[in-house]
Amino acid sequence: MNEIPRLELWICVAVWLAATVIWLSQPVIPSASALTPREPNFEIYPFIDSQVYDEFAQSILIGQGFGADRIPPRPLYVVFLAALHLLAGQDYHTMIFIQTLVFAMLPVLLYLFGREFFGRPVGVAVAFLAIFRDFTSNLVSPYTGNLSYSKVFLSEIPTAMLLILFLFIGMHWIRSGFSAFKGFLLGGVLGAVMLIRTQSVVVLPVIILFGFLAGKGKIKPFMKSMLFMLVSLTLVIGPWFWHNWKVTGELIFDSPEYQTINLALRYSRLNGLEPNVMPGPGESSVDYNQRLIKMAKDAMSVNPSRAVWGVSNFFLNHAVNNILLFPLRNEIKNYTDIFVPTDAFWEKWEGQPTAHQSLLLVFYVFLFGLGVTTAIQRNGWLGLMPLALNLIYNLWTSLALLSGQRFMLSMDWSVYLYYMIGMFTLIGGFLFALNGKRAAVVDWVRSNPFLLTLPTADGNWRRYVVFGFLFFGIGSALPLSETVFPDKYPPLSGAVLARHLMDSSALRQADFDLTCFTHLNDAAVLSFTQGMAVYPRYYGAGEGEKITDKVGYKAVDEGRLVFDLIANRRSSRIIFPMTESPQFFPHASDVILVYGLDGELWFIYVKQQGREKFYMSGSWDPLLCLEK
Repeated sequence: MNEIPRLELWICVAVWLAATVIWLSQPVIPSASALTPREPNFEIYPFIDSQVYDEFAQSILIGQGFGADRIPPRPLYVVFLAALHLLAGQDYHTMIFIQTLVFAMLPVLLYLFGREFFGRPVGVAVAFLAIFRDFTSNLVSPYTGNLSYSKVFLSEIPTAMLLILFLFIGMHWIRSGFSAFKGFLLGGVLGAVMLIRTQSVVVLPVIILFGFLAGKGKIKPFMKSMLFMLVSLTLVIGPWFWHNWKVTGELIFDSPEYQTINLALRYSRLNGLEPNVMPGPGESSVDYNQRLIKMAKDAMSVNPSRAVWGVSNFFLNHAVNNILLFPLRNEIKNYTDIFVPTDAFWEKWEGQPTAHQSLLLVFYVFLFGLGVTTAIQRNGWLGLMPLALNLIYNLWTSLALLSGQRFMLSMDWSVYLYYMIGMFTLIGGFLFALNGKRAAVVDWVRSNPFLLTLPTADGNWRRYVVFGFLFFGIGSALPLSETVFPDKYPPLSGAVLARHLMDSSALRQADFDLTCFTHLNDAAVLSFTQGMAVYPRYYGAGEGEKITDKVGYKAVDEGRLVFDLIANRRSSRIIFPMTESPQFFPHASDVILVYGLDGELWFIYVKQQGREKFYMSGSWDPLLCLEK
């Protein structure tokens, strides 16, 4: 087997192909992050956080950047989505197809790390666990929430990919005696993952601690490598700091609109309070961020024991859910339920296991412990590094009072890595007990040693230059994305927009009195906004989305068209009363919104690819024409 040329390359290709084929063999099943298709287009659109990320990407593509003085969450993933739109257009299924081709590298990276950590069988097993986990996540997504997988626009999979790469390079960095070039690579990868999830920075002190413990007496190469790490980290995140400094006047890395606000809300709610976290009139981003930070600090200081209780509960929840990555069920209704769950059984467990579940839990803990012990036996203290990264990452997540599969996915692969090490250790022990297989086990152990030290092989200056440009290009792509696309909707006066409407055939086809429109406009009753309408969904009276209480989406006794408008470097939710679904209202269409008295939305003009329509709101009163 070892004599096969380029064996590792072929295994990586096979794993990637397996992930791609298995994941793409499934249709996109609607879920909380990709809602069930509705009128008028019966298309899948992103929702909740997925919609937030994609909306920023849409804003980039129409030349409005990230918006007026806005700092988006997950900026590197937002730019990635914008690139997908350039390739795939607006079709959700095509977007997912291309995203899957990229995300299928997750099992490949898991294979490479697993092989390095404990050998090829563990690498293959961990890779295929990740493949089938994503497959199952899509199947169960309709009846469970807080999932992140390859068929939604969420950032956890790319975060996991970069963290695995960071840990893989980090182990080589430590074992090579702190190679300066590997330190340079580490800093660049860390910067990239921070631009997807800021909390990933917590893995840096872990890798430094393990490096310091493993490399006693190597202070000089350690400090030199750390300097190179800092340089590459700066190359990646420096452009983003510069962008945010231009926006806010201060060095802010993350968005207060989406990050700090959650801390203020969640810690205040621990004390039974519901604070006002919306930005005040004229409040700058810096002042807003400082107010939210103060709000969160005050909530913690008022009742510190409650804050500690909250963080501890979320952290313990992460720990329990990590162990329960292997299933714990009350019953299996039929054999197919083993492969395709028909309900969210993992949400029914309340911490009171039955006798047979207790035995299974003991076995899971034993298997995990065996895996950790064997990893330490083979790799020294480096065998604890994946677990340490898992714990510190989950602790940081717990500080934000977050939990659930979605927030665990970026690091919980480390848990089933230890599970697989424990499993193969048991299998190896069983085979070793058999006289006929003892020699094979001994040969495998001898042929798969873990080298605690590797030769130091610093790259020549050309490699530094190539990767330096790559890292700087990744960081620069964020601010540059705001400048490369022309503004599709430049500011136009109300008179120009009104003339465009009056010249269109859509107004006449709608049987709307053109004279009335002219009189209303001449009387300065009307105001106009043009932009792009995205994610149109029509809800009849009494219809809505059960998973949210957001205005427009929750059920009300009124038919309405709900969509988001990206205009004037801002996005807003539009709720347009209608008694029936519009016949023509495509996603990502050009629209002109016409407002009347008291800023009430009266009319919408929509156009795409030469076709146009004019709609009147259900609240529009035709008697206003007679008054004029």
